[in-house]
Amino acid sequence: MSSKPKTWPPKGIVRALQVLYLLDQKKGMGTHSDIQQEVGCAYTTVHRYLRVLREVFSVKIEARQEVFSRFKRPSYYLIKDWGIIKERSFRENFPTQIKPLVDELDRQEGRNQSSGEK
Repeated sequence: MSSKPKTWPPKGIVRALQVLYLLDQKKGMGTHSDIQQEVGCAYTTVHRYLRVLREVFSVKIEARQEVFSRFKRPSYYLIKDWGIIKERSFRENFPTQIKPLVDELDRQEGRNQSSGEK
């Protein structure tokens, strides 16, 4: 008997891969706010998705802070190592394999798929 979760693949994995794609597209200039807006999640949820990327997929993400930032928070994130994910394959397959899952999550959550807003 299958013990498949109610949503498969798990939402956290899909959203984490969405974050990875966003950071890749931003070429080292992806900010926390960018992630929150695109994924439509809370500040702490962004940390959870980054943790999934680091711990499950062994992706090395560097948090960089602007020299003149008055906040202690990272200003932007940079992918330093793709871990167990094949970078080229991920880029080629995200639009056809993962993006439809992201769109379905957005639909279930009542989010506008084109802008990432409710």
